Amino acid sequence: MLGELALGGLRAKHVQVICRTNAHELAAMIDQTQELGGKLVNFKLASLKDGTEAARASRADLEAIDASLDALRERAAARGVPTNLDTFALQVRAALAGEEPDEEGPAPAP
Repeated sequence: MLGELALGGLRAKHVQVICRTNAHELAAMIDQTQELGGKLVNFKLASLKDGTEAARASRADLEAIDASLDALRERAAARGVPTNLDTFALQVRAALAGEEPDEEGPAPAP
């Protein structure tokens, strides 16, 4: 569907919800956004409850993401794809610390 939208000239915002099954595909998501002429790609950890917790990215997944963030930023910059990787990094690190991830990032200074 994104390909069809791109053919029609729409530069869509790609929102990627990260869970256990796709935690290893962030680089490919950046590439896909570029290939389809997306306006930007936003990453967020999946909000899971009521029996869907098994799909949550594992600690190993989160550690791998955290370790790859600099390379992902470089990849996105090289491809001209804007991202929210700085905010996503905060979410990942909060999850690693056992805190609830803040999907909006830090509050602005007063």
